[in-house]
Amino acid sequence: MWEISVPVGIVICVTVYLLYTNGYLTISAKRALLYVGSLKGDRARFSSCTGYIKRVIRPKESGTRHFSFTAQTSSGEVWAELFDEEKQRLMHLDRDDQHAAVFLTAPGRYVLVIRFKRATGTYSLEQGTPSF
Repeated sequence: MWEISVPVGIVICVTVYLLYTNGYLTISAKRALLYVGSLKGDRARFSSCTGYIKRVIRPKESGTRHFSFTAQTSSGEVWAELFDEEKQRLMHLDRDDQHAAVFLTAPGRYVLVIRFKRATGTYSLEQGTPSF
């Protein structure tokens, strides 16, 4: 029994890791009364939500990428952050600061994190194409 399940478990773990690091899988650790969101995590409707959503961004070409974050909450907070490979914060967007332009280099790996703190409402995050 163990002879089969251990290699299968290793294959599953490696597959999940590769999907996440290449930007095809979103990691989510949150609790909420209601959460309805898109697959890429770029928009959602939620109620009493606390936690985060993480997604890797791997740009195909270097350039400035424009981000626009719209949050409409009746309570709590929701914000978006972008980190580089050294975990340095490159961007912080919330209700007050909704737009940012960040230069991303290819083939870099960046982590986009949407955080919730007892939030009820909606959010939308749009990414513009790179410009030179």
